[in-house]
Amino acid sequence: MAVSKRLRYEILRRDNHTCRYCGASAPAVPLRVDHVVPVALGGSDIPDNLVTSCEPCNSGKSSATVDASVVANVADDALRWAEALKQAAQVLTEQDLPKLSYRQTFLTAWQAWEIGRHSVRRSAELPADWKSSIDRFRTAGLPEESWDEIIEIAMTSPKVLPLNVFRYCCGIAWRRVSDLQQEARRILTTTSARPSETDHLLNGGAPHSWQEADFWAAAAESAWLHAWAIAADSDDWDHSPSQAEWDEFLDARAVLTEEGRSEGEIICAAVIAGTKQSSTLSWGLSLAQLRHAPVSWEQFTRMDGAREVWTASWNEAHGNEPSEQQQKEFRGGLVKAARRGYSNRQLLTAARSAAFSQNPDVEYFAYHVASMEPDSE
Repeated sequence: MAVSKRLRYEILRRDNHTCRYCGASAPAVPLRVDHVVPVALGGSDIPDNLVTSCEPCNSGKSSATVDASVVANVADDALRWAEALKQAAQVLTEQDLPKLSYRQTFLTAWQAWEIGRHSVRRSAELPADWKSSIDRFRTAGLPEESWDEIIEIAMTSPKVLPLNVFRYCCGIAWRRVSDLQQEARRILTTTSARPSETDHLLNGGAPHSWQEADFWAAAAESAWLHAWAIAADSDDWDHSPSQAEWDEFLDARAVLTEEGRSEGEIICAAVIAGTKQSSTLSWGLSLAQLRHAPVSWEQFTRMDGAREVWTASWNEAHGNEPSEQQQKEFRGGLVKAARRGYSNRQLLTAARSAAFSQNPDVEYFAYHVASMEPDSE
């Protein structure tokens, strides 16, 4: 019986396309698959009796037997090859075990039910491709324990024809997979690492771990981006800040934070920078520009009641209300005074003194109130 093309190829590959007699290899010499023990002497076509041979060695050997060492060497290679194939088959079998177990779980649950009437009852038929369908559910992550309930729902539904039971099962299973994936996304969202403020603005939402400072930082970015969009007069992302400009803005904001600037000052600077389509923040912090800028919560608490005291004292001393312009100037001065660190008591005293003097410059009076206190620097 002639050696098949498939076996010939495997022998050549096993021997690395090299003559086992002289070591010559292709394409220097033509190669043949030779019988170690010639067929004329009773040799067979099994792999351990086949060897790669160059044409000169094959022609010279004819039906003569070869050295015992060559035969032993070829036999050892054949044994190693057979062992490798055995191990490979074992690996593939072990890999298939979970798949086979999953299929069997489904099949056991399926065969536990019968369809039909009275004495004519039988197991519902499965389509020819049921195994591939079940394999897809396993790959999608559907637990095998789910099949008992899924099959029970399908088998007991009065609206499902026996012919459509398997299809109905698949529909239920895919809904379960969808629920499973949705829950996985929720878990991933709640357990993932905290995103950067940039990610927060681009993707929406805020992690539960954020503190007050994180929200202030995100607010500054949002203000900057919004002002930039207005200045660009476009919703097109191509007109938004580049990644380099984002990075520069974040660095500039960090510097202002380290300098002790308030949240209100940083937000105001961000708005000004955005309107200029710039990521530079330092030039946006003059007191004139920040006259009516937002203040931090700590600064706001120190301003508490100052405006009411000033208005009431003005009315008490002069019998009328301050003008709208005077109220505007007072609010601006109060903000600047709060930023300079004057206490709530100092600001209340300054507001009363400014009102009796019919003067809206509360910052000026706060300075004098603080300078007259013994512990002032």
